[in-house]
Amino acid sequence: MRPFGHKGFTIIEVAIVLVIIGLIVGFGASLVGPLTIRAKRTETKETLKAAKESIVGFAAANGRIPVWGDNISDTIAVDEFCEVVTNRRDAFTQPLYYFPANANNQLQTAGTICGRKTTNLTVCRDPACTSRVSSVAFVVATGSENVNPQIGIVTCPAGLPAGEICIGVYDTGEPAIDNCTTAANCPNYDAAVNRLNRAEEYDDIAEWVTLNELKVKTGCQGPPLRIVNNELPPGRENDFYSVTIYPDGGVPSYTWNFITALPPAPGLNTPASSTFTAPTAVISGTPTTGTARGAHKVTVRVSDNDGNIAIKSFVLTINPP
Repeated sequence: MRPFGHKGFTIIEVAIVLVIIGLIVGFGASLVGPLTIRAKRTETKETLKAAKESIVGFAAANGRIPVWGDNISDTIAVDEFCEVVTNRRDAFTQPLYYFPANANNQLQTAGTICGRKTTNLTVCRDPACTSRVSSVAFVVATGSENVNPQIGIVTCPAGLPAGEICIGVYDTGEPAIDNCTTAANCPNYDAAVNRLNRAEEYDDIAEWVTLNELKVKTGCQGPPLRIVNNELPPGRENDFYSVTIYPDGGVPSYTWNFITALPPAPGLNTPASSTFTAPTAVISGTPTTGTARGAHKVTVRVSDNDGNIAIKSFVLTINPP
């Protein structure tokens, strides 16, 4: 017992306090590393999102996605990616990687975004690529904290179109992954950065945008597809007749189909066949005397380059001469 009137701690109490303080400090120190990595991963995700939005903004302004060069902003090679993206390194100081859909300049030529239905880029969400995202416009990624970029081009599974490019983007923790090993499977492969090629637990971070998302973000969708005409003007037997049917909205180009049997009335015709691609549809000709007289039902179908469809039926009346 402490003598009456004495203040302070005994040696045993001081030792206990020091042990407790040591445990607290040690526990706190053990959390510093994981918390720092978590903060840097969060910052890296924000960097990738900003890069993605920068690429989308460039696409909206130019009608195409940026060209990849040598990741150096200079005049030696055209490299729009590094000029468009403000921060080209993540929070771990690793470079960003850019995988564009680029076969036959699919999206890197002005005006190609709105006119395409598919791309040649697929994101594989597991090593077997049984779970995948098709028609991707671009992927932007980083090697994250292990200083070992692992996202790269992988072998596509059977059944995908010839010329398809598959990119492996997996969940964190996927074991034994390293798909970024050469310039052939990693577009901005850097031997200095990737000198430690090794298959290990996957930790890369990526963002991607599909073609349909890019179309929406760049304003390709426009108003809904429709047929403008409300009715067809009447014609007369033995008098030349012509009417143009107009589309509106959607994504050009337009493919027309006359659902009802041709000709619309004896003596009238449409271009070449019942199905054709053109800005408008024209019915023209000279209604045949006697047989063309009366009311004829005409049903027209138009589809746009994005697969939208509009159908409208008309009554075409041919009067006596």
